[in-house]
Amino acid sequence: MNKVIAIALNELRVQLKQPATLVLMVILPAALIFVIGLANGQGLGGKVAVRSIRVDVVDNDQSPDSASLLESMRALDSALVLCPMDDGKPLGDSGATANCRYAEGKTALVEADYAQRLNDNVTTAYIEIPAGLGAALAANQEVTLIFRSADDTPGDNSVMQSVNAAAQRLAGVSIARRLAINIAAETMDGDTTYVDAASAHAAELWASNPIGINYQLAPGETTQTAPGFQQSVPGMGSMYVMSTVFAGAVILISERKTMTLQRLATMPVTPSQIIGGKLLARFLLGMLQYAIAFSVGIILGQLSGVSFGNNPLALIFVAASFTLCMSGMTLFFATVVKTDEQAASLATLLSLTLAPIGGAWWSLELEFIPDFMRSLSYISPFRYAMDGFMSVIRHNGGFAEILPSCAILIAAGGVFFFFATRRFKVA
Repeated sequence: MNKVIAIALNELRVQLKQPATLVLMVILPAALIFVIGLANGQGLGGKVAVRSIRVDVVDNDQSPDSASLLESMRALDSALVLCPMDDGKPLGDSGATANCRYAEGKTALVEADYAQRLNDNVTTAYIEIPAGLGAALAANQEVTLIFRSADDTPGDNSVMQSVNAAAQRLAGVSIARRLAINIAAETMDGDTTYVDAASAHAAELWASNPIGINYQLAPGETTQTAPGFQQSVPGMGSMYVMSTVFAGAVILISERKTMTLQRLATMPVTPSQIIGGKLLARFLLGMLQYAIAFSVGIILGQLSGVSFGNNPLALIFVAASFTLCMSGMTLFFATVVKTDEQAASLATLLSLTLAPIGGAWWSLELEFIPDFMRSLSYISPFRYAMDGFMSVIRHNGGFAEILPSCAILIAAGGVFFFFATRRFKVA
């Protein structure tokens, strides 16, 4: 065992003395963690980039009731951007402004534009409020809003749900107002001085939403997305761990070609000790890469208010499982390819395909990810690593939650080790 450790320490010393190590293990991962974090919706100063849903609205009524309807929709879903009335307005406290994305040269929309904007996915929906909405409500007459959407499942459409809820709220206030008017006519000799107060009170009751819902995820479910740095830190960290560990295959092939391994084998060490020392060095480098990635994440987390769960030991176990899997793959592919150039090309190819497929670049729960890609992700070790990391980071999970993912990674690493050791030859 001492000889294995000695070989590993010598390998680490050689690797860490190279000037390129600082760039490859620190600067590039830190830069990508920051950039991918921003791309996944993270902002600094404790803010997350605001999601916006553009909805074109034509208000043909221009009454207090139609204005109340639109205001209720905004209150129900802060992500809604109602065009054109919200264009250029602030989006919460994010510092960003709403953008209705008019075509170049346009400052207003005509009827033909609405369908085109829906087809081009510029907007999510189109709402037309008919003229006479306020008068119809006052007269207790039926009124119909026009709603168009590219979504063929209106029951699951969040905009449609907001419209329905806002319409029900407006209808409830209207009913309360008519009831107050009737009461005043029957019991107060037509004195309607309190009608406005009754209507305002009804609106306040609707807005307060006295019935709350305690929404909890069922066991095994995940939330829609992993925001910002919570996604990019483990994702980019894992990708660079793969690159760092896979570089061991290039070194093994190069050292065999230059007779370095053969000369080392003439010393009082066994081939298994040589390979064990080389792979131990790669494993330690992989864990060091994870330490660097999460150190960068902690620094960025202080600036953005992001945390990485409450169980660092579970995070370390996931990291060790993935690094062990990568170490087994490294040794196996060192027995498959013939030249160090082939090994380097294969390492780059696998990193740039398995990482995005497995959810290292973006959450696999995003709506634009097709189902076949989610199914394909199960061939990537990144899928199981990210599942484990997200269980800890997003859901404060512990060892029980990460055990299935880690068991798959460790088992896969063991299979790679088994076949690799049967094939690998020092000479």
